[in-house]
Amino acid sequence: MPSIGSLAAVAMLLVSGAHAHFQVQHPDVIQPFVDDSEPDAPCGGYTPDPAKLNATDFHVDGDWLSTRQTHPYSNWLYRITTDLTAAGNWTEIYPIFRQTGQGEFCIPKVTVPQNFTGQTAILGFVSDAPDGLLYQCAAVRFVEGSVEAPAECKNASGVTADYISDSNLSPLVNNPSEEKATSFGVSARSDTFRGLGAMFTVGVMVMVGAFMVV
Repeated sequence: MPSIGSLAAVAMLLVSGAHAHFQVQHPDVIQPFVDDSEPDAPCGGYTPDPAKLNATDFHVDGDWLSTRQTHPYSNWLYRITTDLTAAGNWTEIYPIFRQTGQGEFCIPKVTVPQNFTGQTAILGFVSDAPDGLLYQCAAVRFVEGSVEAPAECKNASGVTADYISDSNLSPLVNNPSEEKATSFGVSARSDTFRGLGAMFTVGVMVMVGAFMVV
């Protein structure tokens, strides 16, 4: 029989997991991370001050976005606005997708429309998770060209992704992305999901093999 101490430890893990949300790994967010404030739109309990923004360069022809989630799954919306108070006029910059599995998720080549070049904007990360909508924001300065993703742009073991429709996230943009994925693993914006599709296929084969052995 498990000891009282071990049961208490499990209970504490479950409670901590229930309150954990997500963190942005790149680019830097514009406010200190406060877990309990993430349900507060548009930026997780923080209203950007245009006079105090420390913007990160973001290359319009391809730059990387990285997050870490602690939920078993989450649907993601990436959006931008040149309203530096984040009050509205949001443009979707990547098709909405579902991440299944906890841990890091990185897209190595996200593009934005060329007309944003030279402008400073708020980049919003919105997660539709089991406990509702969650928000974080970063300040970015759009520059020409593209950049290769660094080594830390990686996906946690077992994480998979799929394009999905989400009636909670779709209304949060004024300008949906013109380039929509038509099926899993097909995107005009990035090859990321092709690799994740292969990962998913291998995972299924492993599970089937284990079941046959049992």
